[in-house]
Amino acid sequence: MKQERFGGPVRLECSRKAVLRGALALYGAGKVAAARDLVALLKSADIFETALAEIVNEHFRIKAWDLPA
Repeated sequence: MKQERFGGPVRLECSRKAVLRGALALYGAGKVAAARDLVALLKSADIFETALAEIVNEHFRIKAWDLPA
């Protein structure tokens, strides 16, 4: 189950984005297990999805992108 991958203490905006950026960098470097360990520090799947949307919107300088429901 997707929710079981989460449960860490990280939920604040600045922290969740930093954790996810680090995980994306690790994933891009082929360190998939380390990326998953880092993402597990996020409090929930909702926090993960929120951070992902924030990062994508900032990167592309848009405001309306969100994960499809």
